[in-house]
Amino acid sequence: MLISFRSMCTWLVRFGLAAVLGAPGSAAHAEALGEIKPELLADLKRLPVVNAEFPTPAFRWSLETTRSFRGKRVTTETWQPSANGLAQVTVEDPSRSPGDRVIERVSLRGLMYVRTGELKSGVQFGNLRLPIQPGDKFSVTISREGRTMTKRCVAQEREPAAKLHPAIPGNYVPIDCVGETQYRGMNLKADGDFAWIEALNLIFFPSESVDYGAGTFVQRVRISAFQLR
Repeated sequence: MLISFRSMCTWLVRFGLAAVLGAPGSAAHAEALGEIKPELLADLKRLPVVNAEFPTPAFRWSLETTRSFRGKRVTTETWQPSANGLAQVTVEDPSRSPGDRVIERVSLRGLMYVRTGELKSGVQFGNLRLPIQPGDKFSVTISREGRTMTKRCVAQEREPAAKLHPAIPGNYVPIDCVGETQYRGMNLKADGDFAWIEALNLIFFPSESVDYGAGTFVQRVRISAFQLR
């Protein structure tokens, strides 16, 4: 089956990579914590990543993203403090049209942006508990737009968080993940590296790749600036 590279890449960014990496998606409207529907909030609160024992501090960072077949993009996120992992984030993206370059989003502990008007998060975890510790094994499944991506993950030994950026204190736990999804009836292999940043109680995604048979679509994210607020 011949598949357009353009349509494949658009879908991977909008669903496969954007949903799993928490990267800015195609929706341009602002989202706010106070707009989350009661049904969605109840669904989110059942997830182990929404946990008041692990608050997220206020911080600001810039993320340099490179993708296959695309140029480099730099976005800046300003995070408000979060008591339970649901955080208000201001995203600045110079690559967007002028009216959409600064937009408000709601993050689910760095895993993905929440669509506040929906009734379900579309997220399932298996055996995940916070804080993520070396040796932990868990799975994460995200379902959106009628498609599902599942990843099975293993946490590795701690490393200095300064490897991610010199200004981030403490350690992080590298997490290796492998998984699969489908596109137009094709089974795709989707691998990635996660990071549990202990000082932020946050999930970060340094890299993600999807093997679609004819090649590999890769996204890499580097923290180019960081400041606690």
